[in-house]
Amino acid sequence: MPTPCSTTRLSSTRTVRRQTLPSKRVKRRYPSRCRTGEKPFACQVCERKFADYSNMKSHMRIHTGERPYSCQICQMQFRRSYCLKVHMRKHTGERPFGCTVCSKQFATPSELKRHMRIHNGEWPYACEICRMQFRSTYRLTVHMRKHTGESLRSCDVCSKNFATSYELKRHMRVHDAGPFFCEICKMPFRSAYCLKVHMNFHTGERPFSCSVCSKNFVSTSHLQRHMRTHTGERPYVCLICSHRFSQSYHLAEHVQTHIDSRPFWCEVCKLRFQRCEYFTAHMRSHEAEQLHG
Repeated sequence: MPTPCSTTRLSSTRTVRRQTLPSKRVKRRYPSRCRTGEKPFACQVCERKFADYSNMKSHMRIHTGERPYSCQICQMQFRRSYCLKVHMRKHTGERPFGCTVCSKQFATPSELKRHMRIHNGEWPYACEICRMQFRSTYRLTVHMRKHTGESLRSCDVCSKNFATSYELKRHMRVHDAGPFFCEICKMPFRSAYCLKVHMNFHTGERPFSCSVCSKNFVSTSHLQRHMRTHTGERPYVCLICSHRFSQSYHLAEHVQTHIDSRPFWCEVCKLRFQRCEYFTAHMRSHEAEQLHG
């Protein structure tokens, strides 16, 4: 049975807790910082301001290099728990965000947003120099390197510079291709078999024959594409209208019928052009009008 002293101590403890813990009523009195724009938490390194302390703490990891969240499968590390959560979908295959037009699924809302620009023809990012438009900031950033001459990725073997990691990876095949070289065009190959198949293009030899019509081809890949004319196989599907094609380049040509492939636009008369040189020639007509005016 509790004594009067213990009862007094317990009641005083409850009183202290009520005083120290903010009540829900107190929180409701203050407007949300998202609405007011208040950002009381500032980064001590770059002075960037944040409305929430946790966001500022996550931002600080950019400067410190701290990555406290680690994937248990591939050991890849991340600055934020949300980034780890999105990364885990690569291992689980989870794609919770679906396109309402073609039903294609995506792992993040940003991926879905970029994909939707294919359907609505949106090109929100424009180059200030040549007016070429892009669907993502990444594509615009890569494009700007052509104007600035900036090259962020360099080959360790020959020191040649490239604008993207994909271009560098493709270039590295020249060094990693192996010891087999074509004596005619000096193209390198990883194996003697690949070199042998390549030589068929120079000699005109066609050792791979179709079992249906006896037509001959220089490589097995060419024969496989040809076989689709007999089997009716159409493995390439348009995500917009579900039309199927036997060749990938036929699909690429078809997709252009859905998408406005004229990224260069004139601010004067609002005309759009497929190629930069067409746009440049068109702009000269406006310059001539101003001169003769």
